[in-house]
Amino acid sequence: MRLLDPREMTEADWPPGSGRLRAYVEAFAREGAPTFIANLRTTVRVLATADWALPVTINEADYDNTYVCSPYTAYGPYAKEEVRLIGNAVARGALGVVADAAGAMLRAAQINRIVHVNNWMLSTNLHPAGVELPVAAIAEFLAAQFPAHFICLRSLNAWSDASLLRRCAAARWQLVASRQVYCYERLADTWAATDNAREDRRLLARTAYRRVAHAELGEADFPRMAELYRLLYIEKYSRHNPVFTAAYLRLCHQSRVMTFLGLRAPDGTLDGVLGLFIVDGIVTAPIVGYDTARDRSLGLYRLLMTLTYEFALKGGHRINLSSGAAEFKRLRGGRPEIEFSAVYDRHLSPGRRAAVRALRAVVNGLGVPVMRKLRL
Repeated sequence: MRLLDPREMTEADWPPGSGRLRAYVEAFAREGAPTFIANLRTTVRVLATADWALPVTINEADYDNTYVCSPYTAYGPYAKEEVRLIGNAVARGALGVVADAAGAMLRAAQINRIVHVNNWMLSTNLHPAGVELPVAAIAEFLAAQFPAHFICLRSLNAWSDASLLRRCAAARWQLVASRQVYCYERLADTWAATDNAREDRRLLARTAYRRVAHAELGEADFPRMAELYRLLYIEKYSRHNPVFTAAYLRLCHQSRVMTFLGLRAPDGTLDGVLGLFIVDGIVTAPIVGYDTARDRSLGLYRLLMTLTYEFALKGGHRINLSSGAAEFKRLRGGRPEIEFSAVYDRHLSPGRRAAVRALRAVVNGLGVPVMRKLRL
């Protein structure tokens, strides 16, 4: 097992099938994270053996970072924003206090001195199903390399990562709930059979928008794609989401890190875009964007989600559709699953470890029942 700088790796350092990872991490290492994700500061490396390679991000502090590399942001400021959306006033008030306390506690514990393993810097990381990652050995190796850093695996859930969760627990990683995500399988029997899906497909069949395939998107589209994503995820939702740039979308398009689909208006304007990330038969959609100024009756979000479902159905894939828009996803057959971050901290001081255990107790003990009860 080796931790390598992508800029210094030779052909022999890359396991077979690493083409899209290589293009991705070499670009980040060469040009710097802010070129691709404007609100991200991190160092990108590769954890590799002869059989597999994973992207690794390394941080020292960066408390204003987007949450994809900042647990402080995820469990503090970002969680506080999400709490404001809860309709129940009592729950909203209690969880707001918890988010404030969690942020202060985690910052005191230097939680952002952290190494994230298999971090593609996306809202949902998908973990390889065909590789049994040796999490105990990974923890031992990285703890020796980074004796003052937490070690973390993001985006684990029992639906797709049951074995990985069990092995993390056995190796004494701390499993801390993060959010509730929505998963789909057997799409012909679940999604396609719902009344909402039927209506969505009818809308897609009669819309004036033209579907745009990956190969039809090009250089002139990348700035517009970045704008559409920003309109939805940054301006409508949260500045703590990753701010993907036109350069990032170009990188992911050209390297096929993602498969892109779009919706073009009759006048040729691109009004909707999807970026689909696929690993071992599971699809997630880290890039969703549309022109939020358009009339809601056009149903741009519904159209884009229908493209996602149909893409997965045609390819025989399963879907992890991440969090948010919970009722929309439930009505279309989504199965709620609690997502966890696995944190390894046994090499750190008792005080810093206590912060993670306190966070786990509060989030798993209070946050998870609230997420389930309020169907978030």
